[in-house]
Amino acid sequence: MIWVIGLLGYWVIGLLGYWVIGLLGYWVIGLLGYWVIGLLGYWVI
Repeated sequence: MIWVIGLLGYWVIGLLGYWVIGLLGYWVIGLLGYWVIGLLGYWVI
């Protein structure tokens, strides 16, 4: 029983951590991409 709870807890924490990192990475890439495109567009125009 303790083993099952440990496995579930490990899986949930791993899934949450993966989701948070993915969300943060998505946000950082989006922000950087937006900034680079804006800067390039401003420079070209």
